[in-house]
Amino acid sequence: MRYTPMAAVVAAVLLIGAGASTRHDDPEVAVEATLAGQGTPAKLGVGGFPVTGLYPGAEQRMTVMVHNPYRFPVTLTAVSGKVTAVNRKGCTVTSADLTIGRYAGKPALPARIGSGRLIRIGYLPVRMPRTVANACQGATFTLRLSITARKASK
Repeated sequence: MRYTPMAAVVAAVLLIGAGASTRHDDPEVAVEATLAGQGTPAKLGVGGFPVTGLYPGAEQRMTVMVHNPYRFPVTLTAVSGKVTAVNRKGCTVTSADLTIGRYAGKPALPARIGSGRLIRIGYLPVRMPRTVANACQGATFTLRLSITARKASK
């Protein structure tokens, strides 16, 4: 049988509040997507822990969770985030008001995720610049979290 790499892009919408800091044990949101060409109802899942306690000049880490329900390992090749909305007039969906940095932490990418595993992987740095608009104080931002994965080679 000929091996063809399979890829999937998964996105989750996460809300990020700038209020007081709290911790959660479960990801706020999980979204699923099927690995292309697998012909199975199982789906990759991705989620993240909400980020709170942001203020001008502050940076927090958004921990990312990935679930592989397949009967084979997958290789996670990319993790990213993008701000897609904000709930306050006068606050914009630009890097002037909130920035999402590059994936960091362990495991480094590409990362192998075993069959049936739900793992907490690294994080995305979330930063509110010192020059943020006053309208963004206490705002809730919506973040789209994306991962790219493929069937792991043997």
